[in-house]
Formats: sequence, C-alpha cells, structure tokens
Amino acid sequence: MTRTAQRIHIPNLDPKFVRDRNSNGNWLIARLNENISSLDKLARNLPVSLPWCQRTVDQFKTEFDQLLALGRPMAGYRLAWQDMLDQVQAFGLLSAWRLIELVSSAVWAIRRDDPLCAAIMARAALETAANYAWFQAKVRPAIDAVIGKEEMIIDLGALEEELLKTLWASRLEEAEKFLNPTNIVTIIGHITKKIPDQEDVGTCYGLLCEVAHPNMLGRSLFLSEKGGQTIISRKRGPTAIIIEHSSMVALSWAAGTLPRSLTAMQNTCVRMKEDLERFRD
Repeated sequence: MTRTAQRIHIPNLDPKFVRDRNSNGNWLIARLNENISSLDKLARNLPVSLPWCQRTVDQFKTEFDQLLALGRPMAGYRLAWQDMLDQVQAFGLLSAWRLIELVSSAVWAIRRDDPLCAAIMARAALETAANYAWFQAKVRPAIDAVIGKEEMIIDLGALEEELLKTLWASRLEEAEKFLNPTNIVTIIGHITKKIPDQEDVGTCYGLLCEVAHPNMLGRSLFLSEKGGQTIISRKRGPTAIIIEHSSMVALSWAAGTLPRSLTAMQNTCVRMKEDLERFRD
C-alpha cells in the first residue's frame, strides 16, 4: 500500500489535566502547550520532501579533483562547504521530523491514558532534541566564526568529523568504530550541568529511563491499593501521575528546544552560503 506523506498535527493537552499534574509548579510543564504549539508550527513550515545530494568520500574526491584540474580552487572550496552545509540541513530536517513524530505519539498516548507509551516516546523525544541541541551548540559557533573572514581557506576537518559522527552515528556491528556516537547520557549530563535552569531535564530523563527499562518503576504502573492491600490490575496506580509528570517535562523541553536550535542553525547555514559567493573563480 502506498503511503502518502501528510503533515503531522500535534494537539495540545487539556489545560486542567496539565495543571493537575503540575502540583510543584514546574516551569517546563507550565509551558507545555506553548512549546507543543511551537513544534506544531515548525511542522507546518517544514518541506514535505527535500532532494539531498549525497556524495561518498570517493565521489566527493573525484568532483573536487576535477575542479582543481580545471584551475578552479575556489570552486573546490565552495564545494566542500556546500557538501557540509547540505549535510547539516539534512540532519536538521531528519531530526525535526523524528521529533515531531515522537512528540505527537507521546501526546496522543497521554490523551488515551497510555502513560507507559507516552514515557517511552517522551524519553526518545528528549534524546532527539538534546542530541541536535548539543550538535548545533558546537557546530554553529564554528561556522559563525568563519563568516566574513578574510582568509579564503580554512581547515574543515574538525567540523566534518563532528558532522559525520552525529549525522551517520551508528552502533550497529557493521558500522565503523569512528561512527560510534557520543553516549546520549553524557550529552544530557552536559546540558544539565552546563546550561542554567536545566536540572529538571536530567531528573526526568533518569526517571523515564527507569520506565523504559524493565525495572520496577515501569511495572508499578499496574499497582494500586484497595482496603490496605496491594492490587495488581490494569487499573492505573498512583505511579501513573509521576510518570506523566516526567513525560510532560521531557516533552515540553524537547518541543521547545528543537525549533529554537534548528532555526538558529539554519540561519547560520544560509548566511554561510551567502558568504561563499565571495569566493568565485
């Protein structure tokens, strides 16, 4: 059956439901619907499809060498940047669509009283947004620093390495060791410790990991109490509210973070492409 690409709509959650699960006045939960709307707006403005010129190392080298042979070193320099910026753009779009589907799935899971699914999707959403935010926090300043510089040629090695390890990250057995990604727990730890007011991100991530793994917290969802006796049933126990709280923290942070990170990164890429017009031969 042919699947037609359709825009995904991410609905808001009922404001009363959100308030009832925010007894401690968490600022991220207070902004949950606002951040979901921000991500939904991004979804409306993303291209449904985007042609991507993927070059292997050999293909790039052949194309680059041909330009040098024609006495066009500046064209080769532009090609190197264009190839890198295309990959940055691709990584951003792939990350955005992944996050949109994850957040949408989590929100719909909460709406149908499925906190276990919501928690697992929210954890993946947080990881996706954190991975992209950390990537752009390192790559964007490096590109910004080049724009407008008098030097025509710079070493792109460090940028290329960072991009390859992020875009093509894989722990599959057949993948090159070079492509093994930075542990996402490490990235979230950096965000939690180095960026102000992000402590709740690390706390909720730890709880969601407990739910995603076959540990007691995820199983406790099916434990309730009646007449002083613990009952195992499909009835949601008190743990459900705790899981929903952490899921909403993660969803709010992810939905609010990626649009800002993506917009900043794409703006830098556009300015870099414009700046490359100086180097024509």
